[in-house]
Amino acid sequence: MTNLQEVLAPRALGSLTDQIYEQLERAILEGKLTFGERLVEGQLAKAFGTSRSPIREALRRLEAEGLVQIDARRSVTVINPSREDIIGTFEVREVLEGMAARFAAERATQEDLDAMEAYLRQRHEEVSHQETAGQIVKGGKDFHDLLLAASHHKQLIDALQGLVKITRLLKHRSAAIEGRPQEALAEHRAIFEAIRNRNPELAERLAREHVARVKQRFIKSTFGE
Repeated sequence: MTNLQEVLAPRALGSLTDQIYEQLERAILEGKLTFGERLVEGQLAKAFGTSRSPIREALRRLEAEGLVQIDARRSVTVINPSREDIIGTFEVREVLEGMAARFAAERATQEDLDAMEAYLRQRHEEVSHQETAGQIVKGGKDFHDLLLAASHHKQLIDALQGLVKITRLLKHRSAAIEGRPQEALAEHRAIFEAIRNRNPELAERLAREHVARVKQRFIKSTFGE
C-alpha cells in the first residue's frame, strides 16, 4: 500500500476538488500510485484533510479519463490494463493523432509553429543529459499537447486528451529504454517539419508511425514480444 502522505504534494491554488484531482492524477501518471492499486476514499480524505465529497468528485473525473476504475460497490482502483486494452488504446491514439497532425498542417498558426519550434530547441538541449523516466514522458506530453493545440479541432482534442494521459501512464514502464529520448526528438522534429511545410499527408503518416513505434517498443519491453 502506497504511503499517501509521501506521494501527495502540498496543495496548490484552485478548488479543493481540482487540487485533489491534479495531485492524484500526477501520482498516477508518475507511477507513484501503481497499476491495480486500490484507492480508499476514507484514506484519501484523511491524507488530504477533507471530507469524502471532493475526494469522490475527483475520483469520478479520473474515472472519466480512464485512469481509475470504479466498480458497482464503489471500490476504486488505478487501471490495470490487459495486453488487449493496451494495444487497443495505442491503435485508437494512432489514428486520432494522425488526424491531429493532418489538421495541424492545414490550420497551425505562426504562433503554434513558434511554440513547437521553441519546445524542440529546448528538448535538443536537454536530451544529452541523463533524465528520469518521468522527465522523458513529460517531454513527449509537451510535444503532443502542442500538436493537439495546433490542430484547432476541439472535438479531436477532447477525444485525444484522455488517450494521451493513458499512454503516458503506460510509457512509464518503457520510457527509460536506452536511446529513446533521442529517437523521440527526431520523430517529433520530422512531424513538426511536415506541419511547418504544410504537408498534411506526410504529417499524418509520420505521426501515425511515431505512435506505432511507441506501441511496438512498449509491447516488447512489457510482454517480451
